[in-house]
Amino acid sequence: MKNLVLVGFMGTGKSAVGRALADRLGLKFVDMDRLIQTRAGQTISQIFQTHGEAHFRQLERAAAAELARQHGLVIATGGGIVLDPANLEHLGRTGLVVCLWAEPEVVHQRTARARHLPLLEHHDRRERVAALLRQREPLYRAIPHQVDTSDKSLAQVVDEVARIYEREVAPARAGAAPNDPAPRSFVCRPSRLRGAVTVPGSKSHTIRAVAIASLAAGTSRIEAPLESGDTASAVRVFRALGARIDCQPGLWTIAGTGGDLRAPAEPLDAGNSGTTVNIAMGTAALLRAGQVTLTGDEQIQRRPNGPLIAALNDLGAHVASVRGNGCPPLMIRGRLRGGTTTIECKSSQYLTSLLLNCPLADGDTVIQVPVLEERPYVEMTLDWLRRQGIQFAQTGLREFRIPGRQAYRPFTWRIPADFSSATFFLCAGAIGDNDVLVRGLDLNDPQGDKAVLDYLRQMGARVDVLPDGIRVRPGRLRGCRLDLNATPDALPMMAVLACFATGTTTLANVAHARIKETDRITTMREELTKLGAKVTELPDGLVIEGGPLTAAEVTGHHDHRIAMALAIAGTALAGETIVHTAESATITFPTFADCLRGLGADVRVAESPPAP
Repeated sequence: MKNLVLVGFMGTGKSAVGRALADRLGLKFVDMDRLIQTRAGQTISQIFQTHGEAHFRQLERAAAAELARQHGLVIATGGGIVLDPANLEHLGRTGLVVCLWAEPEVVHQRTARARHLPLLEHHDRRERVAALLRQREPLYRAIPHQVDTSDKSLAQVVDEVARIYEREVAPARAGAAPNDPAPRSFVCRPSRLRGAVTVPGSKSHTIRAVAIASLAAGTSRIEAPLESGDTASAVRVFRALGARIDCQPGLWTIAGTGGDLRAPAEPLDAGNSGTTVNIAMGTAALLRAGQVTLTGDEQIQRRPNGPLIAALNDLGAHVASVRGNGCPPLMIRGRLRGGTTTIECKSSQYLTSLLLNCPLADGDTVIQVPVLEERPYVEMTLDWLRRQGIQFAQTGLREFRIPGRQAYRPFTWRIPADFSSATFFLCAGAIGDNDVLVRGLDLNDPQGDKAVLDYLRQMGARVDVLPDGIRVRPGRLRGCRLDLNATPDALPMMAVLACFATGTTTLANVAHARIKETDRITTMREELTKLGAKVTELPDGLVIEGGPLTAAEVTGHHDHRIAMALAIAGTALAGETIVHTAESATITFPTFADCLRGLGADVRVAESPPAP
């Protein structure tokens, strides 16, 4: 069962609430501070006095990592757990994190007689409490689930936290949530893949559709949207900003805000969706009043947003990284006035955010783009603007002039199938004795990953565009040099395919793959090496020598595209290949394993302990 992790300042009630919750929920209670003291054979005060705070924080980090590998716990953390992002990264993987809050005066009253609190050993304890709370408040407030304990009884707080836990965790246990966080593994055995597969809708299109419909005045209909963890995050964020969104299977109906956004009291949680974070940064900068905190999971909190932060600030918004590292959590308030900004876009999502939101700014905007990676994703955004009748002028993809005070209009649109998801099956068709037909793809759509078809042809696969789909069969696969600048999402699967080619394959000009859910260049080198591949890491890519692979135990590192690529590899290897963190596939492709089995794959999804 998923852990429940209580975070908050000293005196907010974590220990008392945690014990009561453990009894109520039938879980085991763990007090992290007591655990550390027992292991160290010293009180916290003694640890501080003997070894210093830095040593205590090391013990705290080790305890967090250890507890994250267990299940069925209610964990009361120490007040400083939020100071190291790695702690919540570990605990959040297998636990629901809830922050308990109390006003400074309440904290002072509750801790006035407490001993063994080294950080409060000060001649003016009230001022010390206030100072520490000012320092840590942005970190506490960035946690999506909050309960203020200031004027509540123990029973009231327990009831409120229990409701949050039951609301968030019970659906996942029942299998109703699309992004079930329970640890899973793909267990793959050698298989011959033959038949047809229909891939789901485009994630990139679905999230853009949700954003534009939410900004429009009137009701929009999104047909055949991708229903996955990332798109659910987009719905959650834009719903919190004021859009009314009704999600039915195959049809999402959105009553937009007309640009009249609201600032929610709770943080906006974008989950694992980088596209949602970046687009919502620009949307939140359109607020006329209030401010929002925008955050996400542990991977999102490592992904850089610095260039977009600077650009939005150039254009009149007020955006700051809570930890000062250019990554979420972010504090955002409006309002975009317009103006001129220069932005280097190692991620195309930065430019997409400006292009989608600047038409609603108070004035005109000029965007200069000296560096742009992933160009097809920007073309997709421009295609949306043209269909919406948004006015803009461009000089190639280097400069954009966007008049302000424009408006989006409601629409009805069917989401095309996702070439990024199709990549796994298109490449699978080229391996061994496979023969795969992928249905539903539109070659006229601006999605960049349709370039995978050209990559396959360059490597010698047989690719046929037929009336009912795209058929891929093996040919004489040979190594070659592929420029993946426009298609970083294809890197994991192309790296796998290169292992089955004769000779050397170089995947180049894709350094920005390092700032995805993981550093995909390093991670693919590490995991393919476990399978016996000969892989050399370059600053901007990989060099892969084709040759035999051996089944082994690998991990997707909580990166959906790496997990799915390794699963495809596992179907072509003698023996049993186990791919940990398979649950990450639900981020973009919840039915991936079902589609793979539909082609004849011997693949099952098994429960597993969380990967380290």
